[in-house]
Amino acid sequence: MRKELVFVLLALFLCAGCNGNKKKMNGEHDLDAANITLDDHTISFYYNWYGNPSVDGEMKHWMHPIALAPGHSGDVGAISGLNDDIACNFYPELGTYSSNDPEIIRKHIRMHIKANVGVLSVTWWGESDYGNQSVSLLLDEAAKVGAKVCFHIEPFNGRSPQTVRENIQYIVDTYGDHPAFYRTHGKPLFFIYDSYLIKPAEWAKLFAAGGEISVRN
Repeated sequence: MRKELVFVLLALFLCAGCNGNKKKMNGEHDLDAANITLDDHTISFYYNWYGNPSVDGEMKHWMHPIALAPGHSGDVGAISGLNDDIACNFYPELGTYSSNDPEIIRKHIRMHIKANVGVLSVTWWGESDYGNQSVSLLLDEAAKVGAKVCFHIEPFNGRSPQTVRENIQYIVDTYGDHPAFYRTHGKPLFFIYDSYLIKPAEWAKLFAAGGEISVRN
């Protein structure tokens, strides 16, 4: 059966904590503080685009081109991501980890639990993107403790209202039945990053009731 697509929120900012919808954590991830609760109105943006040679065969996203200051031009090279030279303001306590490492995902979820974060909004660059490899594992680990996962749709190559609709359809069809897939009032939640790159009139085709390709129909 084709799953109903309903886009319930278009946002650019982190959803701050609210005081409702708290639930006790459960399962094998139990922490010493057994009475920790998870607030599914508190959402953290989660980036699963990192890789390293031991897990993925190469470094991923720990490297980055060096950006020039405004008014300057030329090639000043890139941060390699090797030998601890990484594109990061702070060196991660867990090192240059892989987002496909199950133990790393478990540790990240424990960090969220300690912070009372009930929902992880995972970055989404499309079905074929590297980050999609770890989504099922993230959902499985989140489900063990009663946490939830929603999706943060990035400005992937060729993003348009039509391709966003196709990606939402894929996400709901692929992950929508998972117990950790987040819904509010029965409807899935998505964030859209850099929504200003597409004109409001174009977005209305997708998000307005009665739009040409509306997800609300």
